[in-house]
Amino acid sequence: MKRKYYFFWSLLLGLMGVTASAQITSTSAINNNKTFTIKSVNRGFIYYDGANSTDYLYSSSHTDLTNASPTGTTNQQFALLQGENTPDGYYYLYSIGASKFVTAETTTDGLRLTDAPSISGRVTLTANGSYFIITYPGVGNKIVNITNWNARNGIRCVSGASADEGNKMTIKEAATTDLTAAVNQINAIETPTICQIRAKDNARGVLYAGNAAGNGANGNSEMSTAGSTYRTSNGYKDFINVRISTDNVYQQFALIKWQGNTYLYSIGTQSYVYNAGGYFAFSQTSSEPIELQAVTSSGNTAYKLLKFKTSNTYLTFSNGGGRHAINPQTNRTATTTDEGDMIAINYSNTILTQNEYAKAISLFVIPEARNFLSAAGDGTQVGIPLAEGKADITAKIAALEASLTAGTATYAQVMDLKNAVDNCPVHLPQDGKAYTFTFKHMNNARTYLYWDSTNNQLDAAVLADGETLPETATFICRSVTVSGGKKFMFVNNQGKYLTWKGVNSGDGYNSNKGGTNTYNATYNLFTLETTTPSAANVNADAAFLAGTLALKGVRANGSDVGYFVIKAAGGFDKTNAPFVTNSGNYYSTAVMIEEATYPNNVTFKATDIANDEGGTYALATFSAPFATVIPEGVTAYIATQDGGNGDIINIDQVSGGSALPAGAGFILSGTADATVTMVPATDEDQVSTANTLLLGSAGRTATLDPTYDYVLGQKNGHVAFYHVNSSANVLPMNRAYLHFEGGSVVKMNFNHTTTGIEAVSPAAQQDGPIYDLSGRRVSHMSKGGIYIRNGKKILVK
Repeated sequence: MKRKYYFFWSLLLGLMGVTASAQITSTSAINNNKTFTIKSVNRGFIYYDGANSTDYLYSSSHTDLTNASPTGTTNQQFALLQGENTPDGYYYLYSIGASKFVTAETTTDGLRLTDAPSISGRVTLTANGSYFIITYPGVGNKIVNITNWNARNGIRCVSGASADEGNKMTIKEAATTDLTAAVNQINAIETPTICQIRAKDNARGVLYAGNAAGNGANGNSEMSTAGSTYRTSNGYKDFINVRISTDNVYQQFALIKWQGNTYLYSIGTQSYVYNAGGYFAFSQTSSEPIELQAVTSSGNTAYKLLKFKTSNTYLTFSNGGGRHAINPQTNRTATTTDEGDMIAINYSNTILTQNEYAKAISLFVIPEARNFLSAAGDGTQVGIPLAEGKADITAKIAALEASLTAGTATYAQVMDLKNAVDNCPVHLPQDGKAYTFTFKHMNNARTYLYWDSTNNQLDAAVLADGETLPETATFICRSVTVSGGKKFMFVNNQGKYLTWKGVNSGDGYNSNKGGTNTYNATYNLFTLETTTPSAANVNADAAFLAGTLALKGVRANGSDVGYFVIKAAGGFDKTNAPFVTNSGNYYSTAVMIEEATYPNNVTFKATDIANDEGGTYALATFSAPFATVIPEGVTAYIATQDGGNGDIINIDQVSGGSALPAGAGFILSGTADATVTMVPATDEDQVSTANTLLLGSAGRTATLDPTYDYVLGQKNGHVAFYHVNSSANVLPMNRAYLHFEGGSVVKMNFNHTTTGIEAVSPAAQQDGPIYDLSGRRVSHMSKGGIYIRNGKKILVK
């Protein structure tokens, strides 16, 4: 019954189109992010059957599907993984369905699943035509063979097998997935192998970092040769009598792989080799990546060229000079080599201890962590680590250094510190605050984003020394919680909502203008990310990146991501990952998001206008060039002319939404002396402003007309709308004012309560005796005074 079910399920998946991709014929197609299916030439495929056994793998031969093809389901997928220090040609076989490593079982000859990798469990792949033979060298050179009978789950691992239909494997790509956790398990058990380095010409000696006595580091921290029989007359023959010995730690080296690069590490000095400017030196604070290039000249295929990548020089053992008989050379090629630059890497049978390996890679991680903390300072600006993150990194540095001293440090402990730096929580932009975006470039240039009103688009400009950023470079933030985390929207004083921008007109939404006139939930939301110094295409270190983030949006197609990447000379490009380069255009996604000032803070002033709770209103006015959310505890009002009395202005609470439209003016009420920040709206419903007489100075100062325009103010303890003074008629940005043509007297009916004060112009005439507030009769009214006539209070302007 089980076999029929498995056959039916395989057939169904095949009809659904779940099939593997192209067959690979070269190991160059293998990497740590790919998964594969594995099938013999004529005896079915390997799979994981969790329902049957969690300890062993099966082949489809076991279920009578003798020559069935895999459909590519998760349980049929395997990865071939390599760690930082896995020797070339070796892999760890990993089951995706089981989330376990696969090793040959010595007692049953099957394939067993294990939670952790082991060095003896590595496999090699031997090409046989377009197929591969999978061998476990560490388990008696056993070869994986799919049998044509169902014993041992249809899989046998046998020694000395000839290539046949059961062990010639078809390996096809199945999927792409993140296997970082499994690779980290491999890195935790592997350390580099110790080696000696010499030239093809044995008379030139071996690479050496010790002194003339052979028992200490070179006092000048310069590389030399030990045991060279060439005598020179330039004085650099101090180390000629040092005996060549594989036991001399100053003649021992390791190739340390770190974050995609390889470095030459001196065991005796516990430091890295680099080109110090015309000679090679060793240092714990400087390093230079290397690469080993194959030599193709006849008879020399066992040798390599050892190139230092940054300085573009090659390690050469000199027979007639050079600094300590070591000479950096340029312009070497695989076919123009001599016996001094053809290098032999002679590996020993000894690997670094875990503590030694931890020491080597900690020379990268600990300084990076310290620089990160130092550059971060104690501020609260965007991109700076939060206090708890800084404390965690500090504690991990101390713990690692203590372990290194005690000899108990591990790769995992170093990576724990690195992960703490890479994933340190940082301060993020806050709702309603204004920010500028300034990009750091590795040539020390700075560029910034701003809105080009002339061309109606976002642009990038170079920041000159001492230059203050213009108002057009300021953007106001709103955070939005979405599935998967928090995103950010930014809108500027021109009412433009930021969108991702690339280099071509079709790259970004809205013809790549970099902004929209209205909010769009797909294109106006950004993710802010910290950048890992060791990421691909990121050449900057932690100190450079501290306080910066990467700004990630969505491209014009609505699905692909785009990071803002700016050239040092100004101008946009496009990338789908962080990108910080140290040459050419000095591209950068590292942006400093720095707080700026913007007038969207409102402070409420107490008035003498009674409210329904027995107190008085505290009021302010507001407008903005973008829609804003009505804050909690704040009420918004519009002003309309009373239909029954042209001299009365009705001040009524808004309705129909929770956000104020862009450009319109409003009266706001809140708590006396409290200040609130007006936050940009996204997709909230906006209130109605029909027939309002309030106008706004949204995004600009406004010059008012003394004849018709009134501003909310306070005189002699009373708040009302007063005529503006012709000599002081400029209203600051983002306020509101009353434009009223109905008459000289403005009486407010505030939220259905008529105010007891009227505002009149100096020219206003009325009949009846005039009294001051103490009850004394006066002959005339003076400007700024409050009087009583016909039982009404009158404020004279």
